This record gives sequence, structure tokens and C-alpha cells, in this order.
Amino acid sequence: MIFTKGFCVRDETDYEKGDYDSFNSLNECTSQVLEKHLILTLHEFFKDATMHVKG
Repeated sequence: MIFTKGFCVRDETDYEKGDYDSFNSLNECTSQVLEKHLILTLHEFFKDATMHVKG
């Protein structure tokens, strides 16, 4: 193994279901938060891994 790094994500989203929301809107909000953190985590991991492998 060349490089490992642990990550911990703590995030919450305030959300109140409105009259016009479908039943899946909470799942959509949850998936957007998950996608955001996957992108941020992968970006940070690859940035740090690149520095570690080069150095």
C-alpha cells in the first residue's frame, strides 16, 4: 500500500417537506449531500496522495 488516509464527515441539512414535494425529495437531498462529500473527499485524497507519492 502506497498511501492511506481516513476521513470523517459530519454534515447536516435542514429540510422541511413542503406541500408540493414528492415522497422522494428527502432521498434527493440526501444523495446531493453524499455526492458533495464524495467529491470533496476524493479531491482531498488525490491531492494528498499526489504530494506523498511525489515526495
